Amino acid sequence: MLSRSSFADTCKLTNTNNGVEVEAEIIEYKPGKMLIVSLNRSVKLTLKHNGKIYVGAMAGIEFVSTGPAETITYQGRR
Repeated sequence: MLSRSSFADTCKLTNTNNGVEVEAEIIEYKPGKMLIVSLNRSVKLTLKHNGKIYVGAMAGIEFVSTGPAETITYQGRR
């Protein structure tokens, strides 16, 4: 049986300074390596994978994310 993974177009980012969560649109995603997102369609933020989560900073504010939700679709004979 074949399987195919697809990822959501958005993900949650958490501000580590105050714990506020924001929704970000994904521009580019390489699982286990990097995540590039757009905040409010005006700010581009690059997050790098540190082995557990994605971490990135901008203007002295650090953001973390677990990445987008993954959907696995199985294909095969019926």
